[in-house]
Amino acid sequence: MRQPTADFELSLSIDLEEMRAEIMLDYLNETPRGIRASSYQSHDHSIDELYFIQSGSLSMELNGERVTLHEGDLLLIAPKTLHRIAECSDDVQRFNIRFALYAAENLFPAERRPWIHYRPSDAERMELAFTAGILRRKWENIYPLEFCRIKAYYVIFLSRVLEKLIPRCGDVMPERQNHLVRRVRIDNFFYNRIHEHVTLSDLARELSYSPAQTSRILKEYYGMGFTEKLRRARLARAEQMLAAGASRKEIAAACGYTTRQGFDAFLRSGGLL
Repeated sequence: MRQPTADFELSLSIDLEEMRAEIMLDYLNETPRGIRASSYQSHDHSIDELYFIQSGSLSMELNGERVTLHEGDLLLIAPKTLHRIAECSDDVQRFNIRFALYAAENLFPAERRPWIHYRPSDAERMELAFTAGILRRKWENIYPLEFCRIKAYYVIFLSRVLEKLIPRCGDVMPERQNHLVRRVRIDNFFYNRIHEHVTLSDLARELSYSPAQTSRILKEYYGMGFTEKLRRARLARAEQMLAAGASRKEIAAACGYTTRQGFDAFLRSGGLL
């Protein structure tokens, strides 16, 4: 993953079994006011382009045909497909991803459709919105662990897009994808709920597994149990907030501590006090 350039907000490389994707996040949450005039003129690209509509609606002309996208829709535009924005609502927010695919010649269909209009699941839309939320922050305020989360989300997301593009792609990596989805869901749990009094049973319900199965998964993925994983997640949050200048009271609340004694013991255990 590389820092933004003058042309792209973010770029990263992903290996997907027989394929390699070079991804460039082109526009992030672009609103009507910020859309370039060139986007309203017919043009094409040498690589794939993907539109995600985060809110509002947007109409595209593709090879002379009109396609309207609504909140949550994806539009995959193949290389060399003439397209332009025809019109958009005042509340539209979109971001664009361009990516170059490298794969064995026999992996792709002989003829590609010029575009694919796709509506992802609620979970996929949440994944995309989550990464967009991170990327809206200033580059220096994004932490290394969050970059790992971004890359994991895009691996899942791109692999699902490729299933639409390449029918047999879904048979290439189902088990790897299942593990990755599960790991992202676990990371989400520890990222979003560390301020709560959560238990192994809560995580098990989130994953739809038994506590025993969930405990085995944690040991397999992270080499530790639930309590230690939660402690480390809270320490990481506390360290980030301390570096950002947050107050002890704010950090304690964000890490789920209600007493000064317990919070001080927690900080000492991680070498932060």
